[in-house]
Amino acid sequence: MLRRRSMKFGLLAVGLVAPIAATACTADGVALHIECNIAPDVSDEGCIWDPSSDACVFNGQLNVRAATSYVAGFRVASGLKPRASTSPPRAEPNGIQLSEAEIELRTPGGAPLDPEGLDNPYTLVAAGYVPPEGTGLMQIELLPPAYVSFLRELELDSDNPLGQVVASVTIRGVTDGQTKVETAPFYWPIRLVDTSPIVERGQCRVFETVCLSTQGIDGFASACLCDTASGGNCDLGE
Repeated sequence: MLRRRSMKFGLLAVGLVAPIAATACTADGVALHIECNIAPDVSDEGCIWDPSSDACVFNGQLNVRAATSYVAGFRVASGLKPRASTSPPRAEPNGIQLSEAEIELRTPGGAPLDPEGLDNPYTLVAAGYVPPEGTGLMQIELLPPAYVSFLRELELDSDNPLGQVVASVTIRGVTDGQTKVETAPFYWPIRLVDTSPIVERGQCRVFETVCLSTQGIDGFASACLCDTASGGNCDLGE
């Protein structure tokens, strides 16, 4: 039976830079820009999103049969320089406190989706910190449960399933000197797949460890989440 682990946040902020995901694009802002969606480090201890990691996600996926939400950890880089002088001692004004992300869901052709009863775009409140000329992390539930339910219904019950949704992500913050900054939109495509998470159906893959926050998404989109022999709850999305 699959072991599930709870999510932990790795809020390390150091300046290593990895290649930008080939499936995503952004017009970098001067003060603040999103570099990539970080792949979490999954272990028996939990899931850790580390902005110093060189493991970016290159293929966004959401299994509409298994996932209840879509979690992402965006590495955010600052183009601001530290204050020029260290004398006399005083506070650094150019660190950036991240505060929120605005998300707009679009079709593969770029048209905004119109999920009935849900906002689009919508704002997610989160926290993070980016030092001058450094990197930080904003970890968010990019697709909350209500939006995943909408996409599930669209894929499974519609005559015209999307096959993919594109999330336009804008992260906002304020410097320690009280200047508001935001990233240019970062366009993150997520392929919508339909794979049964039930072991006996033979469509899924058994992983030794899958965190609750990663089940049914990205590299774990095809993960087996339950088997009827052990009495697991296999009703989700079925």
